[in-house]
Amino acid sequence: MVNLNEATSQFDYTEAHRQAVSNLIYHANILTPAEIWGVKWQYNRTFHGALLGGFYAAFFEAANRADAQNFRRLSMGFPDEIDGMRAWRHGDLAEKVRRFLDDFIDRRRAEFEKEVSQR
Repeated sequence: MVNLNEATSQFDYTEAHRQAVSNLIYHANILTPAEIWGVKWQYNRTFHGALLGGFYAAFFEAANRADAQNFRRLSMGFPDEIDGMRAWRHGDLAEKVRRFLDDFIDRRRAEFEKEVSQR
């Protein structure tokens, strides 16, 4: 018989987190286009640059460093991208994402524990 506590300690939270972010961006259909940009901006490093190409990585770095006037100018050409940054910084996007990730990871862990207990 498998020790559930021991097996549960083998659950890969890092991989579950990566799967949750990917699922949120590409499959969950609960984010606006602007919110998707906000999530990609926040989690690009987690995915080793795979969420944003070189242009958008540089764009978000510049936007992140921009003063208020230049930030406003960037929003004229890239409204969704800037709205995504605003939603993360000043809106409820970070909390929305946290709730989704927590629920997703809890479900994955429960599936893992069920699978382990059936061995």
